[in-house]
Amino acid sequence: PPFIDAEIFPDALADFYWTSSVVHGNDDGSQRWWVDFEGVRLSSTRLVAGRTRCVRGRPVFERSSQRYDQTQPGMIIDRVTGLWWEASAGGELPGRKTIEESHRRCGDVDYGGVGGWRLPTIHELVTVMNDRVARPSNAEPFEDRQNLPYWSLNPVPGRPGEYLVLTQSGGYISERASAEGNGITSRCVRRP
Repeated sequence: PPFIDAEIFPDALADFYWTSSVVHGNDDGSQRWWVDFEGVRLSSTRLVAGRTRCVRGRPVFERSSQRYDQTQPGMIIDRVTGLWWEASAGGELPGRKTIEESHRRCGDVDYGGVGGWRLPTIHELVTVMNDRVARPSNAEPFEDRQNLPYWSLNPVPGRPGEYLVLTQSGGYISERASAEGNGITSRCVRRP
């Protein structure tokens, strides 16, 4: 089944869909970001043909030097989404972990008495991705900007024990088994 909300888009096909975002360094605009709703991938590889779903209005997440508040130690506040992000992936316990270890770590995070941290959803992770650079593709204010996959809260539908991850090196969304910790890190988030 396609990984798109079938109640909102009942006619959606599990296929490739274009975005308006040009891949960094592609001066002629021929290489753009696309989404694969069958395999849950966001990618910048060259695509010859894809489907189109039009949208009206301004981009939801415009880049701006005023977007992020970095005045709180250990935290970055996204003024557009209202989310509070951990400034450094892995916090004080950096490294690659299983999803269970990452859940525990986020639950234990406390920056200056501010608790309530958790793993982000895949949609939240995508909001800090910078589609204007190739590698690493997470947004500028983050201290580490590692080229690693990041765990999300989202289970893969129909695949018990697997979760979606966002690979910051190229913006790929893929599935990983929960016990697999090699190469996967986390960036905790909270909503005030």
